Formats: sequence, structure tokens, C-alpha cells
Amino acid sequence: MNEIKLEYGETIIGDYDLFWDDKIKSISESGHVYITTKRLVLSYAKLHVFRADEEYSYSYPLSSIDHIEVTQLPKNSRDDTWYKCKAYLSNGVIHFSDPRYEDFAPFVNTLNAEITGDPNPLVGPKQTLVSDVANALSSVTNQFTTAFSK
Repeated sequence: MNEIKLEYGETIIGDYDLFWDDKIKSISESGHVYITTKRLVLSYAKLHVFRADEEYSYSYPLSSIDHIEVTQLPKNSRDDTWYKCKAYLSNGVIHFSDPRYEDFAPFVNTLNAEITGDPNPLVGPKQTLVSDVANALSSVTNQFTTAFSK
């Protein structure tokens, strides 16, 4: 993947492999998503068999991003749905998705922290088998408490 050209005083904060559907430019691809101190950069490659691969990248200023909305998180560790979010910009929306928590959560939390200044994560800890069992036991305990209190 090509290296992005940084502006003066700009540094890369994060580099993530994600899928995106950019409704602004009508591009749906997968590739590198960079968060810098100034921009959100989307970079991808078109692979060819008989000629050289083509690499593309384009960016949006962080100041153009209004907010991030997490739209889908898997319900438990066995849930095979993808992690999804939307980034609302002043001129449209970009959908991001990934099946891997390890790429998705840091991306969303870093981007949110950069645009809002809020260090609190939008995507919490990954659901594991232990957390699934704890949630199930908590739910059963609450149901028994409610049933016997009546």
C-alpha cells in the first residue's frame, strides 16, 4: 500500500484495515484508513493481473466530521455479525465496517477522541465467553429477583 503524503506538522495517529462505503464519493472499498492529526485518509488498491496495480487515496479534514455513530456491535462472542459505524460529515456520510474487534474498536475510539476531544470510548471491551456467561447469570438473577419480589 502506498504511503500517504503528510502535510507540514501532521502526524499519523492510527492505521487500520477496514471496509468502507463512502456515500459522498460513491466509493465502496476495503483498505487502509489513516487517522492523522488533521485528516481522515482512505487508501485502497485496484489489483490487476496483467498490468501494474493502481493505488488511490483521498481524505477529509477532521473538522468536517460532525460525529460518529456506532450502528452495530455483535451481541455476544459467538455472534458473527460485523462491527459497523457511520461517520457523519458536513456533506454526507461514510459507513465503516469490519468483522474484527481489534481493528474496529481502536479506529472508532481514536476517531471519536480526535473529533470530540472526549477520551471515553464509544466501543467498549470485547465480548468474550466469560462476559457472555456473566451477562446471562445477571439476567437470570434479575428475572428471579423480579419474579420473587412480586
